[in-house]
Amino acid sequence: MKTCTFSHLLSAMTVLLFVAAAPCLNAQNAAPPAVQTNVAYVTESRALIFAADKSPYARSVGRHIGLIVGLNIKSNLLRHPNFYHHLKIITEVLNTGHTLTPIAPRFRQIIQVQGRLYRNMRQAGAVGFPVVLRFATPSPKAAAIRELIGSVDVAAGGTFRTITLNNPAALVQKPIANTGLQAAHVRMRIMQIIKSRHSRFLILEIIAPAGVFRSVSVQQNHKIISGGYIIAQLPRGVNKLMIPLTSALKPTAQLKMTVLTGWHEYRIPFTLNNIPLPDAPPVHRHP
Repeated sequence: MKTCTFSHLLSAMTVLLFVAAAPCLNAQNAAPPAVQTNVAYVTESRALIFAADKSPYARSVGRHIGLIVGLNIKSNLLRHPNFYHHLKIITEVLNTGHTLTPIAPRFRQIIQVQGRLYRNMRQAGAVGFPVVLRFATPSPKAAAIRELIGSVDVAAGGTFRTITLNNPAALVQKPIANTGLQAAHVRMRIMQIIKSRHSRFLILEIIAPAGVFRSVSVQQNHKIISGGYIIAQLPRGVNKLMIPLTSALKPTAQLKMTVLTGWHEYRIPFTLNNIPLPDAPPVHRHP
């Protein structure tokens, strides 16, 4: 894999930062602030397949090789980014006229910003945070991405808060009114407690905005009696959790949930032109 940096070849592209429909953000009478989106790096990897019929192998490894374009997003309101999601790539045209194929043109998955790449950029003195775009291997004759247009939703700011519910066994199939959950725009239902001869499970349903729910545990007599949890992510922000318990729930039990509160969400469109592509790495053959 070969890495090339083109910050000296690309001028920073300034676009508008649009506020998404996040209920915790009051943006009335406020002009959209400026945000800078530029290319931080471009890497390309290729694979050499030595086989009589390369097609099945090429299809298998195709998602693990290709072109990676790393964006750097900067704004005063995004000093403390938490995660991004709903990455959308609208246009991606090479200088040859061919289309650059994104591996996921509509990427809804939540990507945490506080990762290794972000920490390395901060240690190197870079301002902003990275957003990674992944594409299939471009046409061999292509030398640049002529146009790259898309958008990404970014959640920034906020604090982590632990919300405590007493006696969760008494809340099974009952409405839960909790100011902490309401402030975080989280709805939760305790569906049931499953008991068998050797195990017990607490079943929860959590409806929350993307990335707000972080963790949950059950304590009793100041000890944790939950062994992690199994989560199933369903459409429309619904998460179903199965929590294994090491002992039966008593009235003294407490369910503790950590959520992100006070966050703001922004939709950031980006338009970048004439992004140079790195040269293909040389072919090394061993005797």
